[in-house]
Amino acid sequence: MRHALSILTLALITSLPIACAKRDRTILPKPTEPLTAILSTNQVLLGQPFTLTALVQAGPNDRIDWPSPGITPAIVQRNARDISTGVPTGYRARQWDLIALRPGSFSIWTGTVVRTDAEQNERHLAVTPLAIQVVTTLQPGEEGVRDITGLQQWPRRVATRLLYALGIVAALALVIALLARYLLRRRKTAIAPPLLSRRTSAH
Repeated sequence: MRHALSILTLALITSLPIACAKRDRTILPKPTEPLTAILSTNQVLLGQPFTLTALVQAGPNDRIDWPSPGITPAIVQRNARDISTGVPTGYRARQWDLIALRPGSFSIWTGTVVRTDAEQNERHLAVTPLAIQVVTTLQPGEEGVRDITGLQQWPRRVATRLLYALGIVAALALVIALLARYLLRRRKTAIAPPLLSRRTSAH
């Protein structure tokens, strides 16, 4: 049994790096221009996260000013990070985690990327607009999530029984405390040492 548990633990530890590598693997766009960007999908469900990944032709010491993707409050940016693994030589990559909060079609990648080299020379690269289609799982005629219409009344029968139970518990606790105090006092009185009488001797 112990041998089987050791094998299972070793298998789980070995599978952790593989699972993490699969989760962290990023699909990069194939660079065909100085600036290339792709979405992980063109259509998402309401509330479903997705990613935007961009590659820009730049040196390791160049400064890159990226536009902020998303369109609040429909598309919200959750996280952004630079990517180094798998990036072709002469390019820089960045990825954004986005989430869709409203249904519809939205342009989430607009503006320009500004690349500044060591001599402070700037180059503005136009962004190819990217759009995402956000759909909902509701069927035609179904209602979405509605606001709260009013507070619900506390069940009177349940409240009454709860108060009765609390009262009984409090009364029992009081009786037990008084009884314990009485027994402790009686025990102390019973085991108290008797007073030593002074012995008198006759002369």
